[in-house]
Amino acid sequence: MFAFIKKYFQPDHHFESINKIDSKILKESKIEGLIIDIDNTTMPYSSKEMKVIVSDWINKMSDENFKIIFVSNTVPERAEFVSDYFDKPAYGYAAKPFKFAFKKAIKKMDLSNDRIAIIGDQIFTDILGGNLAGFLTILVEPIESKDFFLTRIFRWFEGLFYDRNKRLMQKE
Repeated sequence: MFAFIKKYFQPDHHFESINKIDSKILKESKIEGLIIDIDNTTMPYSSKEMKVIVSDWINKMSDENFKIIFVSNTVPERAEFVSDYFDKPAYGYAAKPFKFAFKKAIKKMDLSNDRIAIIGDQIFTDILGGNLAGFLTILVEPIESKDFFLTRIFRWFEGLFYDRNKRLMQKE
């Protein structure tokens, strides 16, 4: 029973950072849409500073015609900032891993779930939610170690389901 449940906490891919994800992997999996987390995936939790390497990667994916939507449990103001920065839809207070915001993103992208990848830094929100929705799931390491206090607690529990160090893929 535990093994059956544990599979929902396993990402399909795991990278050091979002900019290490090669679009070839996405295209080989027939992915056309990307749902991207905000806090500690797109930008540090503690600031609105956008790392150039992350910004460049997101713009490159957009240039390669991937549909991009940001879905995050962050406050709506941070989601609006990211939406304005990239000129892409962004949803805050998404309540991941529940499907509410995912459904809005799927409808907006007009893609089937198997054509969408979710990229995020948390097992219990991004990966679990993505696996339940039938997305390709990609775990990235957090941009910084500072987190929301509940996230710090969840990160400890993540170790029960997934060994981040053992499964990290530098190159695929």
